[in-house]
Amino acid sequence: MSTSRYSESDLKSVEHLLGYFDLQVLASYRNEPDKYEIKSDYFEGKLTVTNEYYSTLESTGKTSELISIRFGYRTLKDGNLAIVAWLPDLHEKSKAHVQRWSAFHLNNPEWVSDYDERFGNWVLRYLQGSWDVDNGPLHYLGQTIGIINGLTTELVGIPLYKHEVDETLGFPTAENTHRYQDSHKELYGYLIDGLDEDCISSLASKLGKTFNVGSENTIKAIIKLFPDFESSSSFMTAINRVSDQRRIASHGVRPPAENFPAFSQEV
Repeated sequence: MSTSRYSESDLKSVEHLLGYFDLQVLASYRNEPDKYEIKSDYFEGKLTVTNEYYSTLESTGKTSELISIRFGYRTLKDGNLAIVAWLPDLHEKSKAHVQRWSAFHLNNPEWVSDYDERFGNWVLRYLQGSWDVDNGPLHYLGQTIGIINGLTTELVGIPLYKHEVDETLGFPTAENTHRYQDSHKELYGYLIDGLDEDCISSLASKLGKTFNVGSENTIKAIIKLFPDFESSSSFMTAINRVSDQRRIASHGVRPPAENFPAFSQEV
């Protein structure tokens, strides 16, 4: 993690190139995943069209409707997040979308008084050109799954995870409990439902352990293979959190949504 910090005086020189918008500006794009792709991590994101939609726009002569906007996040005084967008991307690359974004423009927003690390990382990387800024957790999750799949493929010829993490997985789309639960439901599909039983069975044989994976919960099977995981607070905390939140989102009628700092939670 970079120990550098931006200064407000340095920011003033580019302030006219930055626009601040309500987080809900992205909601309508998320509702059309066949057309738009949002990649986001802890402090950065990008909104573009899907390859399929690009081809459609190109074949119909409507490339003026394309969108390509880099954005970050900045924390408001009330603790909620705002989108900070690089305005040349909006006005020059995404002209057809200016009106849609203008409806969510924030006039004279008030920011947290403490240093905003999330926003600071975006400023350092994208405005000051510093790459001495650590990547977000989604980057490392995808990297770790890729390494695990590489190792198990080398050992038994089968990747442990059926799906590598898609960059569009992203963070909760709003600061409330329902979106927090929904994000875990999506993550569950990769981390738990995505475990390959054939790979686990092959690993068991390779390690000289015999048990029927089909009769076991895949996580229980993984713990049988690697008993140290059960005493690992980080592993079990993450698995239990994802499972619990997914259960709330998927089973029965869940409680009404409450305001909640979903985007900032560690798990």
